[in-house]
Amino acid sequence: MSRFSAIEQEFGIPKGLLDATYSVESSRGANLTSKAGAQGPFQFMPATAAQYGLKDRNDTMQSARAAAAYYKDLLQQF
Repeated sequence: MSRFSAIEQEFGIPKGLLDATYSVESSRGANLTSKAGAQGPFQFMPATAAQYGLKDRNDTMQSARAAAAYYKDLLQQF
C-alpha cells in the first residue's frame, strides 16, 4: 500500500498516480527545486500552489493532497 493510497481514494484518482508523480517530479524528494521555479515533492509552481491552497510546497503530504485535487480537476476536465 502506497503512503498516498488514502488520498488517492479520497479524491477518486487512479491508484498509484501520486506515487508515480512523486517519483518522476522530485525523485522521491531528492530534488525539491527546479530551474523553472517549481518546488517541492510534486513540483508546484507558486500560482498553482496558491490555486490549490498549498501553503508549504515542501511538505510532502500537503503537496500530495494539492496534487490529488489538481489531478481530480484535470480528470474531470479532460
